[in-house]
Amino acid sequence: MVKWECMKQLSQQEIKQRMIRLQNLERLYPIARTRIENLEAENRCLKQEVANLKEIVLQQQKIIEGLKLQVEELRIMVFGKKKKPKDKNHFGNFLEPKEKTQRSVDSYKRPVPNESEVTEVKRHTIDTCSCGTKTIYKKTAIFYEEDIPIPSKKIVRKHEVEKSYCPNCQQWRQAIPLPKTKVILGPSIQKYTCYLSIVARLSFAQIQNLLNDTYQAKISQGEIAKILNREALHLRPVYEQLKKKIRGEPAIHLDETSWKLFIEQGKVFSWVMSEADSQESVFLVGEHRGKGNVDTLIGENYKGVVVSDDYGAYKKLENHQLCWAHLLRKFRDLANSEELEIKQKEYCKKEYQKLCLIYSEMKNDRSIEKYDEFVKRLNI
Repeated sequence: MVKWECMKQLSQQEIKQRMIRLQNLERLYPIARTRIENLEAENRCLKQEVANLKEIVLQQQKIIEGLKLQVEELRIMVFGKKKKPKDKNHFGNFLEPKEKTQRSVDSYKRPVPNESEVTEVKRHTIDTCSCGTKTIYKKTAIFYEEDIPIPSKKIVRKHEVEKSYCPNCQQWRQAIPLPKTKVILGPSIQKYTCYLSIVARLSFAQIQNLLNDTYQAKISQGEIAKILNREALHLRPVYEQLKKKIRGEPAIHLDETSWKLFIEQGKVFSWVMSEADSQESVFLVGEHRGKGNVDTLIGENYKGVVVSDDYGAYKKLENHQLCWAHLLRKFRDLANSEELEIKQKEYCKKEYQKLCLIYSEMKNDRSIEKYDEFVKRLNI
């Protein structure tokens, strides 16, 4: 038979206290629940804000790293590279140094000209000694003398062109076409003027002084400008053909540099486009350093590979290859940069070594079959 234990009966005072506690809990619960929901919402907002701040910090770190690299490049451009002592922390060139060829004594002397270059033979004979005795045995010693002709006075060539009247055509005919002016400049002085301006980079005033001092030939700056413009028009078809030929190659090189003109229009730039497998090149003098000059050289539909430095005008090209020299140099400099952390410098050092090995193999074996292998190694 189950025995039931008697339950303790609560007093009226305890019942009253418990009822008050229950009322307080029922009254405080919604307030606490609301506060908890507010805290949870605030916590979610804070977490999102922390995540946003982390993203901002990461972006700022990337910006700071980019600015550090720019500061490093500017420091090198302004102050040059510091010669650091050879210590364990300094990272040198990983590429094999070029072998220095030993120069012979003859390498410091002028080379002996070929027989086809000899323009004059001068014989020096001797029959008696300085003491007056007649010599009996003879042999010949040979040496070469290189000299240039002294500029002489300008040539003034008078042309007498005969004219004749044709009774059939009822017109006057001349032996050769007559120029528009009474006095003209000959082909030699025009070619020499182009050489002095384009190759020797002399100003118009310097060309005037040189021609006057050496040949007593006077020429105005307007005549120099007309000669250059006329020759440019003559060479334009050849220029366009050469540009078209280079555009047909699978790979080309582009580069630009500042170019000084002898006119008052500020700083201009000279652009060059070259074939990857030959020495053929075309130049373009642009008024600015923008991407429009690149489009003018390579055209709108070029599908080959363009090799250049990391200048911003090349970054939007469809197939762009950074020049190996710039790539290796940047990794080498970054490995020794004072602006980067040790971990980043070690990474640059390893990447630089990897690139050097690939570059050396490519120089020794340029077969296209190794391209995929090189790409895999770069992505490791």
